[in-house]
Amino acid sequence: MTSLLDFIEGAHRKVLTVSGGCHNCPRRRVDFVPPTLQAGPVLWLGDIPGTTDVETGTCFSGKAGELLQSAARKAGVPEPWSFSNAVHCRPPAGTAPVPKEVSCCLSQFVLDEIADYAVVVLCGNAPLQALFPGANAAHFRGNVAWHPDFPGKRFYAIYHPNYVVRRPDLADEFQRQIDRLARIVRGEGPPSWELVRGAAALEAVRAMVQRPLLSLDFETTGLHAWEPGGRIKSLAVTADGKTVAVAHEDEPHFREIMRLLGEFVAQPQKSVLGAHIGFDLVWMEAMGYPRAMCQLIHETGALWYQAGQYKMPSLKELVARELDGYRYLVHEPHLMRDVDLLLRYNAEDVVHPLALMRKAMQKLKPKTRDLVTRVLGPADLVLTQIANNGFYVREEYRQQKIAEYEEKRQQIIAAWKDEDPEFVPTVHESGKGLSQYLFGIRALPSLSETAKGEASTDASVLKQWERDGHTIVRHLLKLRELDKILSTYLRGYDPLVGPDSRVHSTYPLTLTDTGRSSSRKPNLQNIPRKKEIRDLFGAPPGGVLVEGDLSQIEFRIMVCLAGDENGIAGYLRGEDAHTMTARTITGHYEVTKEERSRAKPVNFMFIYGGQWMTAQAIAADDYGVVWSDQEALGFRNAFMATYPRLPEYHESSKRRLIENRGWFESAVGHTFFYENWDHPNQGKRDHEFRAALNAEGQGPAAQLCFYIMALSRRMLDQRGFGAVKFVNTVHDSLLMEVPNPAWVPDVVATVNEAAAMAHNWVKSWFVVPFIMEFAAGESWGSLKEIKG
Repeated sequence: MTSLLDFIEGAHRKVLTVSGGCHNCPRRRVDFVPPTLQAGPVLWLGDIPGTTDVETGTCFSGKAGELLQSAARKAGVPEPWSFSNAVHCRPPAGTAPVPKEVSCCLSQFVLDEIADYAVVVLCGNAPLQALFPGANAAHFRGNVAWHPDFPGKRFYAIYHPNYVVRRPDLADEFQRQIDRLARIVRGEGPPSWELVRGAAALEAVRAMVQRPLLSLDFETTGLHAWEPGGRIKSLAVTADGKTVAVAHEDEPHFREIMRLLGEFVAQPQKSVLGAHIGFDLVWMEAMGYPRAMCQLIHETGALWYQAGQYKMPSLKELVARELDGYRYLVHEPHLMRDVDLLLRYNAEDVVHPLALMRKAMQKLKPKTRDLVTRVLGPADLVLTQIANNGFYVREEYRQQKIAEYEEKRQQIIAAWKDEDPEFVPTVHESGKGLSQYLFGIRALPSLSETAKGEASTDASVLKQWERDGHTIVRHLLKLRELDKILSTYLRGYDPLVGPDSRVHSTYPLTLTDTGRSSSRKPNLQNIPRKKEIRDLFGAPPGGVLVEGDLSQIEFRIMVCLAGDENGIAGYLRGEDAHTMTARTITGHYEVTKEERSRAKPVNFMFIYGGQWMTAQAIAADDYGVVWSDQEALGFRNAFMATYPRLPEYHESSKRRLIENRGWFESAVGHTFFYENWDHPNQGKRDHEFRAALNAEGQGPAAQLCFYIMALSRRMLDQRGFGAVKFVNTVHDSLLMEVPNPAWVPDVVATVNEAAAMAHNWVKSWFVVPFIMEFAAGESWGSLKEIKG
């Protein structure tokens, strides 16, 4: 073996020479710690030298190094070991190294240092990012990764031991990572699965499609099936986890295997499995294969969201923590040039989900198993279809509104300046200039402080000043509301609207505590109800947008779970809970539509145990209605008197969480663990109790909506309405784009039929009417109720 000490000696000369590489580095060889290199199989690569390392001139010589070496000896990692860092000089106060420092050390030292080592252990994020730019550390830790520039060399990421010193709760997981490393270095046996290619792969797939369940995975040229020019590069499929058929797009049997898989997923009686399986099924559809009709869809993340409390888990994280890690992890498979390695990675992406499903199913209770197979797996497909379809933006309307709002902005500024000549536009609109204007020029009192101890200027403070007679702030309130709309929904959508005039959000299924989905980049579940904002979205010319809403679903769920006789009887009589509350608040029987709308947040707050002070604040901030303390308390008392079982249910929910030591199971089987249920801080405990109580109603409401979407999608396809697109969902409502307005009655009837099937699923406890309300129109904000 070539002596790397010679390389480093040469590298030191570079440091000392004016023309050497380190004259480009901001550190300029300050607190430089050289590597410790010996002839052996393993190089441990950290991030920066520690303070002890600087004192001793040796890498990993402090507490972190002691922890690392102790764990490695316990695991039996073969010695001798070598040590280095991604950056060889310690940054001031141990701050994270800047990219230029990493780049300089990488080119001058690290690439030479790792050259002769079979296994390079990446300790922490800095060395991982240096060698695998953009890598997600949670995907790499505990997995063997391969680098296209270093054929045959294995990279293995672990927690940095210094992080484990600060987080002793990670000690067991850290030891497991080191134990796996020992097995890697000593030599793992062959995989438990056999990979077949070519004609053998085709014959294997012909046999597999006769089975009821397939685990499948595709590697694609991009991340989004809606982007033009994308294609499936390679595939892997297995029925038993022992024989894995793989194929690359350049191979002669690839298209025939894809055809067989397309026929398989189009059969309702079949089942499919995968990590974010919706992604793969949507790519099949985008490539012209049949839309998936499988009734049982097993999504690995949803399974382990329930079985292991992972939030948005990647398959890589699950395999490292629940199995024994990847052997052939590829960082950017769409760029991988080594087809053999790509197919091995592809194969692991079908073998591991099968093993994970078997393990998860053993952990789950029957009700939760039913939820993940009946609802959450199919929902992953529909949510991915929603992301792929995109939500149509009425671009001409958007541009019109931008011009209109820019003009309104100028009018507000002019009115503010007319009322107060001391106001200086742009200077006093925000930041320190605004604080100077409000607290200096206008001498307004400080009502609350920010986390940094500065006087707050948030909306609640501004509204309180306005109520106290400081009317000048109404200009600022108007300006902020307008600027939010401009920056978030009007100009903010400039980079988001594609050539197809659509925005494509993503809808993670395993992120929230309640079991709801979420929407990201952009958040299409948080669009204000303001008509002119929602009118940004609609159907393309000639089509119509249809919304189906589960009427008062959370309130219905909570009165059923609480067994509240008054609430149940009211719904059985066909009464409306929001109208009943509005009557309580206003004191008169006939209430207006606006008064009913104002009752909604009060209802939603009180069914989850909200206090009168919160209701008082919402009434003032959101509706401009000022309630005295006595009035607000009276409304809460009247509400609880109307629904007397709800307070009892709130307390029983809290007791269940304590008795179950933080575990929660909803009426439909959603499980989650609230770790602060016994926290010493009362505020943290109360937060957990409220979160669990919210999940009692919000989770089943969202999951019933998921089930309706999944059933509706299959039924619409079966009835010849495959061109109907689901384009958004907001917790307990769904939005569909119908290309032919004449189809609307049939679409509504189909969704109603799906809702009846969903109601039948929960009928043992959901004992009140299950009602969907529909509206249709060209734009979201202007939908008109569909009668009958």
